Order: sequence, then C-alpha cells, then structure tokens
Amino acid sequence: MLNFRHGRSTLSTRGSIALTVAAPTDRAGEVASQIASALEEIRTICSMEGANIRECKADGVHHFTFELIVRRQSVDVTNRLGELARNFQVSGYGHSAKLQYIKADADMDTSQRQPIFWKRWLLSMIAVYPALVVLFYLLRSMISGLPTPVSLFIVAFLLTGLNVRYILPFLNNRLKSWLGQ
Repeated sequence: MLNFRHGRSTLSTRGSIALTVAAPTDRAGEVASQIASALEEIRTICSMEGANIRECKADGVHHFTFELIVRRQSVDVTNRLGELARNFQVSGYGHSAKLQYIKADADMDTSQRQPIFWKRWLLSMIAVYPALVVLFYLLRSMISGLPTPVSLFIVAFLLTGLNVRYILPFLNNRLKSWLGQ
C-alpha cells in the first residue's frame, strides 16, 4: 500500500525534501538505481547543499530514505520526486513511498520556533516556584520525619509531574503569543 504525502506545491526556501521508499529485497537494486538517476537529474535543476541516501533491511524489505538538502527549492524538484514516488507505486517496486518537505529553522513559523532563553527561564520559574511553595506546605506534616533526601525526592517527584502534565502546558498555551514574539 502506498502512503504518498506531497509537501507544499511551491517551495522557494532553504530546507530539505525527503523521499522514503520501502521495497522488497528482489526489487531493491531497481529502486536504488532509480533514486540514483533521479539524483543526477535533480543536480541539473537546482543548487544542492547535500544529498543523503540511507538504506536498511528488515523482514525482507529494504527501506531507502533519499534526502535532498537544497538552498532554494523549485517546483521542478518537488514534482520530479513526486513523480518518482508515483512510479514506484505504479510499477510495484515499492511497498510504500512517502515524500515530505522539511522546513529549515529560518523558514519555520513563529509558533514552531523555540522561545528565547530568558522567556523559557521566566516561564519555568512561574511554573515551578508557586507549585513548590504549595507542595512544601501541603506535604510538610507528612514528610517532616523522613530523611532530607527522601523528602526532597517526594517533593521533586510531585513537582515535576505537576509541571510536565498540567502547569507548563497550560502556561505555554496561555502565553503562546508572548513566547513567539
């Protein structure tokens, strides 16, 4: 069964485009040959920063991943790889094929970028300090007789669980626009 996913139709920014194909062992040579000839053709279309072909074999199936890193992608490159993926489906060479565009960091949406350090630090402090104070006072009577490392472990265990599951996702969602600025 073919799982074909095509990225954006007009690619004009730096990034990479990857074609992943799974083929039976008896067809692996043909698939590798077609990928290599496509690479030669694509080199004439665009300026590449690099290309990578990885192969692994599992359960009698060869998995090929062909990743192309380019400065400026053209629709021709995307169309050529999309055509290659469709050819694998029609010819029966591949069990599955997937084509996807991977944006470069500079091309990511603001919501996908990691916030700057001081904002992440401030958000962590807003999440950790109040929860730590509340946990300390709530658990003080229960953990007062325990050795200090054990009582600290209990507080840290509960604090990290609360922060990871509830507090930080809530704060990230509420402060999404501020974090993305």
